[in-house]
Amino acid sequence: MGRRRFLSKKEEGLNTEIQKEDIRILELKDQLQELNSVHQQELEAAGQAEESLYQELEKLKIANTEIPTKMRIERALTAELQEKQSWRLGLNNRLQMEKHTNQQRVEALHQELVNLKDNNLEDIKLRAVEVVQLREYQDESRTVSGLEPVSVEKVRSKSKKGLDSSSESLLWFEEEGKRRRPQPNGIRHLNTSADQLNPNLP
Repeated sequence: MGRRRFLSKKEEGLNTEIQKEDIRILELKDQLQELNSVHQQELEAAGQAEESLYQELEKLKIANTEIPTKMRIERALTAELQEKQSWRLGLNNRLQMEKHTNQQRVEALHQELVNLKDNNLEDIKLRAVEVVQLREYQDESRTVSGLEPVSVEKVRSKSKKGLDSSSESLLWFEEEGKRRRPQPNGIRHLNTSADQLNPNLP
């Protein structure tokens, strides 16, 4: 009787231990399932990350293949820009040279115009003095019987002596012209002698 009780208690103790082990095994299984679930999620996340990295790598490969083309385009654009800058610089230099040349031409033309005006003014003064002197010779020839021809050279030689008073002669010529306008053929040819201008003189 005592031995059966001992064996019965021992069996009960073993059953209790077995039940505890079963409970522990179930808990371990639950933990393992949770770990498997977490691991699966991590694997999926890793797979997605790997896919993203792969796509990024492909993009980088494509970008790397485009880099030489972009560099060639950039070099071509840089060369074209430098060429345009050189062309603009040359054009600017040519424009500056043309501007300087044109300025010199304008100054030369202006000086030539001033010289022409001065020459024309002197010529007008000289011709006015010649006309005045010729009229004086004509007036003198009316009272002189032995008259020699009045040439332009003689008139000019006398007019040069009186060139300093050309302004007064011009004023006199203008007043004389207002008072008595000369005939159209009276002073057309300065090489006409006093006898030809006064055919009725003795």
